[in-house]
Amino acid sequence: MNKIRCLCVAICVFIGLGGRSPTFGQALTADEIAAKFLEKNIKDSLYVADNFIHEEIEITENIKNGIVAEREKKLYVVKRDKEGLYKKLVSRNEIPVSNSRFELKKDAVFINPGFFNKYLFILGRSEIFEGKKYWILSFEPKKNLQEEKWGDRVYNNLAGEMWVAQSSFDLAKLSFHLIKEVNYAWPSFTGGKIVKLGGTVITGLISGHLIVSHIQIEYEYSTRTLFWPKNSHEIKTIHYQNYERRNPR
Repeated sequence: MNKIRCLCVAICVFIGLGGRSPTFGQALTADEIAAKFLEKNIKDSLYVADNFIHEEIEITENIKNGIVAEREKKLYVVKRDKEGLYKKLVSRNEIPVSNSRFELKKDAVFINPGFFNKYLFILGRSEIFEGKKYWILSFEPKKNLQEEKWGDRVYNNLAGEMWVAQSSFDLAKLSFHLIKEVNYAWPSFTGGKIVKLGGTVITGLISGHLIVSHIQIEYEYSTRTLFWPKNSHEIKTIHYQNYERRNPR
């Protein structure tokens, strides 16, 4: 299940900085909003959560028959140096872990032209939240998308909604869900499928910069190793806290 967990995180870590404000009174289409949002993040993205020294609280709940059968809470410290991003386990279920070492953590990239090229965007309603105006863009996968690697099976079947600030093209919230079941391995001997996948990303501001403050992912999967089936339903929630800017401006 490590592939599924890594993919879920990769879906969600994607916040950037900067950007230009639209001309008020000028009507923008969904494609224009998505293009400006992408341009702003490609040009100025610092992947803010990764550029802060911070802590991650990861809570995983295994659901069986509607009841939490297992619950695990992990606390990580995250830092970056010239070689990359590193993550260290500090405690598990409130019990300190003393023998853990910093391990290289692969950067998760969400905002890129290849990803946005997979979706059709539809401009819906506008909303005002905490005094700011937001466009609400829904997205759905285009037809006949290619599968170049395993993760495309999931990305090619996601739909959702994103809240984009009209004043800055910053992202306030993103929600996504899987529109159909996805096979993730060869089903003949070992394999299975993702039955359900959905999540929400909520952003915040630290010293005027966007950061990912909350991620929740819920997924249900079935697996088979030879002739032994297994079904599982998990909810994973990640919180980020105690930020310290690595290279303050």
